[in-house]
Parts: sequence; C-alpha cells; structure tokens
Amino acid sequence: MKIKALSLFNYKNHEQFNYEFESGITCFIGDNGVGKTNILDAVYLLSNCKSYFNNIDYQLIRNGQQQCAVNGVFESDREYKLQMVIEPGKRKKLKKNVKLYVKLMDHIGLINVVFITP
Repeated sequence: MKIKALSLFNYKNHEQFNYEFESGITCFIGDNGVGKTNILDAVYLLSNCKSYFNNIDYQLIRNGQQQCAVNGVFESDREYKLQMVIEPGKRKKLKKNVKLYVKLMDHIGLINVVFITP
C-alpha cells in the first residue's frame, strides 16, 4: 500500500498541511519543532486509529481549536480515501471512501506502517 496524499487540519501544530506524494522516497527536512514527526504521526493515526505519541485524543487538536481532521489517500489494488475527525468529548470518526466505520477495529490491518523512533 502506498500513500498518495495527506492533508492535516488543526492537527497538533499544523493549522493546515497538504502534500501529494511522488513515487520513490520522500524526506521531510526542517528545523526542530516545525512538525515533521507530526506528519508521520498523522499517517500512523490513519493506519492504527491512534497516535503513536499521545493516547489522549483531544490533545491532538491544535491549541485553541474545536476539532482536527486528518485525510489520506492510499493505493494498492484500488484507491482508499480515509478521513479521521477528532472532537473533544466525542468518539473519533473514521471514514473510508465516505463510509463511516461503526467499529474502528474493523479498519486495523488495512494500512500497515512501521514506525521507528530513537
């Protein structure tokens, strides 16, 4: 499975972030604290329905905002459009190709990721 596009809205320190991936290897380069790891964590969120770094969902929402959204387009034998929306005090909502998952566990295993940290 390959990632084709990723967009973040009020996710951690990103007010808005949009990226379309090219074929091959992608490198994110920047100063400390600009959100490079948060981009990788957003991909992990779409894969595993939780953040790698934070178990408290509402803390993923950018400071002062009411919700966050992470959207991704993935492709294997077909294209999958995923959207995760997080709001304080509410259950996370994950949609695949516009259809809302009733149980998030039904999604686990669709997108496999490896996350290596120091």
